[in-house]
Order: sequence, then structure tokens, then C-alpha cells
Amino acid sequence: ITLARRLADALGALHRRAIVHCALKPSNVLLAGHRVEAAKLVDLGVARRQSDHDLLTQPGTIVGTPGYMSPEQARGEARIDARADVFALGALLFKCLAGRSPFEGSDALTVLLKVVLEDPPSLLELCRAVPAALGELVDEMLAKSAADRPPDATAVAERLEELDAPARRSSAPPPGLTGTERRVVCLVLARVGRRGLAASVFGRADSSAPDATLREIVAPFGARLDVLADGSALAVLAGSGAP
Repeated sequence: ITLARRLADALGALHRRAIVHCALKPSNVLLAGHRVEAAKLVDLGVARRQSDHDLLTQPGTIVGTPGYMSPEQARGEARIDARADVFALGALLFKCLAGRSPFEGSDALTVLLKVVLEDPPSLLELCRAVPAALGELVDEMLAKSAADRPPDATAVAERLEELDAPARRSSAPPPGLTGTERRVVCLVLARVGRRGLAASVFGRADSSAPDATLREIVAPFGARLDVLADGSALAVLAGSGAP
């Protein structure tokens, strides 16, 4: 909690100036004198102002670290705000408490797909000693939709101040499988860049925005389409029918 407050205060100072760090991860946190209470946030190499909507990525590039990138960063969206840093702080706090990352995989692409598609495991089920209010806050910070997260790091810091650290969750047994774990999901991933995708689907290489037409193609199958920052197209089919 001390580390989270310290980092939330540092991010809050940026967010009040409309700056997004964009690269919060363990290696960008220094413990001065090996003391958690003296933690410092470093590396503003890819930081950006929230008003800069065209500077984050170019086709085929991803700015950030898989596992700590928000879903909107993984999709290469132009509009990135303070809530992306809130997500990264939630992922870092999750690792501090659980001893593992919320999204794990054997390669970067697998991790990015989990960031976009999967809910992280329940922190309260992994770590029974974590205060319930803290577990709930981390869950909110890792919400897939930015609208469901705290608006900025200052709001996170205020929530952390309200926590009663000695409090423990009830001893009630954890629930069974979650709704997400019971779902049968089929993924179709086209690992080509946007130009290659345009050429293969439309027979030409000059289509700069194939997303809308692709959505029309997959919609009759009940699929949702996500286009990742590297141009890969991901169709997700979930439900009771056979894809």
C-alpha cells in the first residue's frame, strides 16, 4: 500500500498537468536506499500530453510493455489518457501482492491478447490476506473499459488513503469458476500488417482503414473484431452456437 500510494502520488502530479506516463512497469520504479517509502518513478521517454492524439503509435509499432499496457494501448488507439496509467499501476500492484503478473504468456502476442480479451484472476482468491477493499480497487484499476477505472492516479491515491490496512476479507469460501472461465471462445487471428490485410481481403494494397468492412464480414457470425496496434486483426466468437 505504501508503494502504491507513492506511485499514485507521482502519477497524479503528471496527470494534473495532463501528461500520461505510458510506460509504468517495475523496471521504471527505483527504490532509493532500498526503501519502499522512497520509491521514485522514472523514464518519461514515451510520456505524452493527453491532447496529443497522433503521437502514440504509427502502424506496426506498439508503445509500452505487454502485461502493463492498457487494452486501449494494445489496440493502438490514438486517444490515451490518465486511465492507461491507472491500468498499469493496477497491474504492478497486482504483481506486488500476488507474486505474478495479472496477464501471463509465453510470448508478447499472447500477453497482448490476454490484456485485450481476458479478465485477470481474482486477486482476493489468489491472496486471501489482502484487504477486500484493496482487492476491489485493483479489480477496478484493471477493468477492460477505461470508463470503469478510476479517472486518474489522484483518485487512486484517495482510495488508497481510505484503506484500513489491517482489515481482512471474510473467511467465506471463494466462488467456483467465473462466468468468463465457463465461456467457450473461438479466436481467429490474422497476423499481417494493415497493408497486407487490405491486400488479402480487398485485393488491393491502398486501403488504409479496412476495419469497418472487416466488421461487416464477421458480424453475421456474432463475432467481435479488434485490430491490434501492429495491424493484426482479431475476431472473437463467443456464445452457445458453433462458430
